[in-house]
Formats: sequence, C-alpha cells, structure tokens
Amino acid sequence: MPSATRLSTTGRDYHRPNFSTRHLLKDVLLVLHEAAARGLATEALTGLPLILERGIANGLGDLDYSSLYDVVNPPGSGTPAP
Repeated sequence: MPSATRLSTTGRDYHRPNFSTRHLLKDVLLVLHEAAARGLATEALTGLPLILERGIANGLGDLDYSSLYDVVNPPGSGTPAP
C-alpha cells in the first residue's frame, strides 16, 4: 500500500478530509456495539472495522474516509481509478 504522501501522485487525493478514516472507525465501533446490545444482526458489518484499521495502519487515519478505496483497490492493482 502506498504511503499517504504518495496518494496525490496516483491521481487519488484524500488530503482535505470531509470525515477522517479514524473518526469513521470510532463511529462504526459505536454503532456495532449499540446494535449488538440491542440484539440486532451485525454480521454484514464485521469486516468494516478490519478495513478501517488496515487503512489507519497504512497512514490513512487522518485522511478522508474515501481513502479506503486505496485499501480495497490499491493504486497499480490493475483496476483503473475513476
């Protein structure tokens, strides 16, 4: 995965966050906790914190949450960026 400073050279720029990846992880964990406490099914969302944590570990925590696209479709993976 490229570093956060290299993202803008790939045509993907997430440096002006509307909502950071780190904040999204916090909110997702709160939602999962509250939903589970109320007996709601959360199985479909269990992979989301893992993707968010991977993005944060790769330097995307303070960037816009749309940077998660680079986690699931890294630059140079063969799939063109939109």
